[in-house]
Amino acid sequence: MSATDLEYFLGQLSRFRGVVSRAMFGGYGLYQDGIFFGLVDRSGILYFHTDDASRAAYEAAGSSPFEMGSTSKKPARYWEVPSEIVEAPARLAEWAEVACETAREKKRPKKSKKRRAKAQAGMSASAPAQGPGDRISSLRNLGPVTERWLKKVGVESREDLEELGSLACYLAVIKAGWRPNRNLLFALEGALLDVDCRKLPPPIKDSLNERLERLETKS
Repeated sequence: MSATDLEYFLGQLSRFRGVVSRAMFGGYGLYQDGIFFGLVDRSGILYFHTDDASRAAYEAAGSSPFEMGSTSKKPARYWEVPSEIVEAPARLAEWAEVACETAREKKRPKKSKKRRAKAQAGMSASAPAQGPGDRISSLRNLGPVTERWLKKVGVESREDLEELGSLACYLAVIKAGWRPNRNLLFALEGALLDVDCRKLPPPIKDSLNERLERLETKS
């Protein structure tokens, strides 16, 4: 890759403050506050870190994963950023924020199975207060970024999500100023049904799309 490629991507990422680059594997790693959230490979392609929830947007856009020659069957963590996102600095900053959050979450130490079981046993024996299992980020398909968005619109638990419904929560996030695509809507519905958003039955997706389009037509 050329220095021009790197300069272009850093320029497009100017709205996402504090990005620094470091040479690695013939390309460059991208960091914010020490968090490795993206990379530019030797071919001049930009990749962002993903998790199970955010990866769906990349797959829907037809992106390819960054292959490092590993034989692991685990999903690739870094995926190519769609060209239409790269060309829109405001949207690129949003995707970079999500990538940084997923990378930061990956670095956090996880409890062992034994400690988790002990904590859950203690929760079940105590009074019914909101615990880790009730948090938005503990629901299927949803991570810390979605949790933060929903908290800003007053949705802080599964109960809140069930009360408002996936469509109302999705529209509230948009009204608050964020610009998620429809994968968030499917992720929210999947969270309520405890189904992977990528395996959400087509009739449910069609119904959500029709209801959303009717509302958009009225507005």
